[in-house]
Amino acid sequence: MPSTRKPKRLDDVSHLFLSTTACDERAGAGGEICIWLSVDPSRFVRAYAAAGLAAAFAACGVDTTLLETGEGLPNAGFYFSLHPDDYLAPALDGGGVVAGRMGEQISFRYATRPADLAAAPSVPDPGRPHVLLVAWGGRGEEPATEDLVAACLPRLRGGRAWDGPSAIVRFGGGTAAARATATAGGGARPLRYVVDGDAGADERFDLPPAYGAGAARPLPPEEPLFREIAASLLQRLAGRGKERDETGAA
Repeated sequence: MPSTRKPKRLDDVSHLFLSTTACDERAGAGGEICIWLSVDPSRFVRAYAAAGLAAAFAACGVDTTLLETGEGLPNAGFYFSLHPDDYLAPALDGGGVVAGRMGEQISFRYATRPADLAAAPSVPDPGRPHVLLVAWGGRGEEPATEDLVAACLPRLRGGRAWDGPSAIVRFGGGTAAARATATAGGGARPLRYVVDGDAGADERFDLPPAYGAGAARPLPPEEPLFREIAASLLQRLAGRGKERDETGAA
């Protein structure tokens, strides 16, 4: 059964997350955790969900890198105030990478294909716990798991083997999204979150009636849903890290 626990306040759960080793066993020398975001393009705007969730993590005080891939417009650059010539470039030029920063805590990359993300310059590791959010969803086929992994690897530090994402968030999605995430890694089972989708998740979120009201505005999305998801993920991942800390100290 999905959990019905209410997350604590954002500042509470972010402090808990940053003070544990929740990310130490997942990926990188600064404590980087990887979250995959699968968006059903027939029902949701990929970039809106990706930019909104990245902004929610940053609002918690957690450095966040967003890697977004998939066909169609807009991309995260639209919501993070890039000039139109920049965020439209992949659509107009048939390829390339959109890259930039939003404030001090969000770095982002967008490309139509995961392979282009893998070849893009990596974002410097801030040297402290942070989130790597990998979002996909477009008009074409779901990317293969190995392509998504290749897109992640330039951002993963410490020479550790890929052990899969810590969590998978799905906005809608049917069997294709389920297949793409079924073999996401060989380590501990990732948390599975679903928004307005099928059952079988650790957490399931209903879609608020007013969701998407700001999707046409070139501003970081501020949906309460994104804050709720970010707070829940940080709380649960911090709980996993705290359990490992206590087990190691025993």
